[in-house]
Amino acid sequence: MSARTLIGLSALLLAACSETPVEEKGDEAIAEMEAEIEEDARSLEEAADEAAKVMAEDIDAEMAAEGISATAQEAQPQATLN
Repeated sequence: MSARTLIGLSALLLAACSETPVEEKGDEAIAEMEAEIEEDARSLEEAADEAAKVMAEDIDAEMAAEGISATAQEAQPQATLN
């Protein structure tokens, strides 16, 4: 590793360790953090929904290109001999 890399990693480690613990922050700061976390969660859910939609469209397009119907056909029950 180069000296620059080591210095950069040390700075990141120091910054991460020097953050004020949540318990020492005020109620307002904690509420702000909770709001940010909730917003991030909403953004991630929206991104996941969009990714699932795109993936489903891609699968449908591939199946259509191969001539496979997207609708599932139920198997006809066979009569059993007793």
